[in-house]
Amino acid sequence: MDNSYKYPPVPGYFFVLTRPKSSLGLEEYHNWYNTEHGPLRMRLGFFPVGQRYRCRDLVPTVWLAAYDVTTLSCFADPRYQVLRENRSGRERALLGTGMDLIDRRIYSALSSRGKSRGPAPVIMAVTFRVKEDLVNELHCWYEEVCECDHG
Repeated sequence: MDNSYKYPPVPGYFFVLTRPKSSLGLEEYHNWYNTEHGPLRMRLGFFPVGQRYRCRDLVPTVWLAAYDVTTLSCFADPRYQVLRENRSGRERALLGTGMDLIDRRIYSALSSRGKSRGPAPVIMAVTFRVKEDLVNELHCWYEEVCECDHG
């Protein structure tokens, strides 16, 4: 396998979990996301890669939009703020009353493993609640455990 290409590192990630209400058709939801919501954000330049995923084991399905971000301050950028302030009527309706779940999370990258030639076919998110005085110990443990090559 050619390992000459390593996916470029980014300082963080933006994850958005959504679950449309059953009254909102999935075709309408995906049309809005694919033709309006997603493309407007991708044009800003600080989301170089965006992928969408669906949860495989929840009914109703939860959808994940996962974006690489080139700067963690992108959400304060006036270009991004304008998108939020000047939403279309359709977007206001969908985000206002069309969703059972909207969960936005911004993550800072701490470390990275492996090589990639494209989007991950699967994402596994791991969340820890750690006492403040144990954060450094957790980082050290995680780096040690993840040094193994399972390749």
